[in-house]
Amino acid sequence: MRIALLLALFLEGCTQEPVARRTVDPAVLPAKLDYYAGGYMGGGLVIECSGETITMRHLPMVGKVKVPKPLLFQPDAEHWRTFWRELADQQVFQWRKKYPRGGDDGIQWNLEISYRRQQVVSSGDNSYPTRGNVKKATFDDESLRKFEGALERLIGHPLQ
Repeated sequence: MRIALLLALFLEGCTQEPVARRTVDPAVLPAKLDYYAGGYMGGGLVIECSGETITMRHLPMVGKVKVPKPLLFQPDAEHWRTFWRELADQQVFQWRKKYPRGGDDGIQWNLEISYRRQQVVSSGDNSYPTRGNVKKATFDDESLRKFEGALERLIGHPLQ
């Protein structure tokens, strides 16, 4: 009798409609958002977005054994909208595919974003988009720092 009751309760639970898990309007979410920035000797930052969740991982320097735990964030729709406006203002979707090597030491970075009908795949090696003329390369990392600032405001947490 108990087994029949447990089975009936189990089957009752299985026939209920699943609870909707999406809390953010899917229209504000990117199809892809991947970002990496790091140095020649290791260390760096990886940002990846999957659905509503953004994962931030810090990579250890060469010789360091301890790997920090990833941090997870779920920005709300308003933070996403602000982020997209900031990227539009910064002309991120017009960035070149490659910014040529700008020196022997510095930051290597890669960015890939797909959102609605816009896409950017861009990278650089100690070379960055010039503010005001994103097709031109520069050694000044202001444009990358502004992009990282937009990421920080999106997740509500410093990247460093």
